[in-house]
Amino acid sequence: MYNTFSSTFAMLGILGFWIFMPKYIETQFRKTASEANLITGTIGLLSTAVGVISSGALISKFKPRPRYL
Repeated sequence: MYNTFSSTFAMLGILGFWIFMPKYIETQFRKTASEANLITGTIGLLSTAVGVISSGALISKFKPRPRYL
């Protein structure tokens, strides 16, 4: 239950930052909207892939009981 709450609040904290990231890249680095969205999407995709692969590797290596997951 606490894991769900912590994940929810973490996502709420990151959500505002992530929504305005393309606009920030546009203004600060003078990129077009399509370039800024491509950069943001690529970063999101790569970070998600790294997270899924690394968490899968850790779970496979340590094999925790279901209670701890």
